[in-house]
Amino acid sequence: GGNPIVGWEYKWDASNHQEGTFEYQKTSINYPRDTWRTSLYIK
Repeated sequence: GGNPIVGWEYKWDASNHQEGTFEYQKTSINYPRDTWRTSLYIK
């Protein structure tokens, strides 16, 4: 631990979600191509 997180590309689209749930995804552009995905609720 303690190393800075680099090489991530952020992808999310909330433009069509005035209210409700949208998916937030963060995918590593380095090996391994891990993906962190979270559903967020917008009020």
